[in-house]
This record gives sequence, structure tokens and C-alpha cells, in this order.
Amino acid sequence: QTSKGIWSDAIFAWDLLNANSLALGMNDSKVLGEVEDGAKIRGPVQIGEGSIIRSGSYLVGPVSIGKDCDIGPNATILPSTSVGDSARIASHSEIRNSIIMSGVRIGSGTIVSDSVVGESCALGDQLVIESGPSAVEVEEAFYRADFGAVLADDVAAGSRVLVSPGTIVGTGVRIGSGTTIRGSIERDSRVI
Repeated sequence: QTSKGIWSDAIFAWDLLNANSLALGMNDSKVLGEVEDGAKIRGPVQIGEGSIIRSGSYLVGPVSIGKDCDIGPNATILPSTSVGDSARIASHSEIRNSIIMSGVRIGSGTIVSDSVVGESCALGDQLVIESGPSAVEVEEAFYRADFGAVLADDVAAGSRVLVSPGTIVGTGVRIGSGTTIRGSIERDSRVI
């Protein structure tokens, strides 16, 4: 049987970013939610039912926003970003080339680049996930990768946290305000 779809290997969590970009590139615009006056949408953008894009926000497709999301005001969402259902992205935040799962809360002035953010994560104000080349250790082997971070489900981070490129954060990790994190952080850890 022959398929006309696209195949993309996803061996590691950060490989999902490329697969997401390919999938989004095949979508057309479809706005089922509310877009307030003063919000700008460019390119193919999908917005689910019950979602609101607040005034001053700027979305450049391909972008997909799930149902019941609250974006902005003055938030920027750049190409190849998927946002799950019931997510909240506060004012002056910028998300680019990332996967934001359902139930995520992102504070004001936060920058998320080239990252996967798991379900029910809460990221504080002015948190920055930097992106770039890094060496990532997976099961005692090192891999060259170019991404921001992968945060598992239920990660909570305070304000003014700096996340270095190639950071992997396990489920349930709690990160205190004003910290810098890098490398691999085991599940249920506390970073202060």
C-alpha cells in the first residue's frame, strides 16, 4: 500500500520539533476561536473553539492553537508552533518553533525557543529557554543536538529562570526563581 504522507523519524523528544514543523506546513488557516481587534495573524494559523487571541498579539503561521486557550495580550507566536488545549500564554511572551502541550501556563515576558513543554507545566514570568547546539547525554551516550529544552509533564518553574540549550527536565521537577538550569534534571527534583 502506498501513502502520500510525509515520514519523519522521531527517535528523541527533540526530533518531535521537526515532525511538528512538517505537519503544520500541510495545514490551512481555520479560525474557530475569537481574535480581538488589534491582533495580527499572518500565514496559516489554526485556532480552536473557545480560544481567544487578545489584542496586540502577533501570530505567524504555520501555527496551531488548541481549544479554550488564552493568548496575550501582546504575545508573539512564531512559525512551527503547536499549542495544546486549555493553555495560557501571558502578555509579552514569545514562543517559536515549539510544542506546548495542553494545560500549560506561561507567564509574562517569557521566551520559549525550539522546545517541547509537557502537559500542565507552569513557567513563571521572564523565563528564557535559550536555543542552540549542545551535547545531550541519553543512556550514557552523547548526541549532538540543536534545540532549546524538553520539559516533561508537570514541571513548575519560577520567574527569571534561564534554561540553557539542550536541557532535559523530568516529570514533576520544581525550579526556583532566578536559577539557571542545564543538562539533565531527574524527575521530582527540586532546583533552588
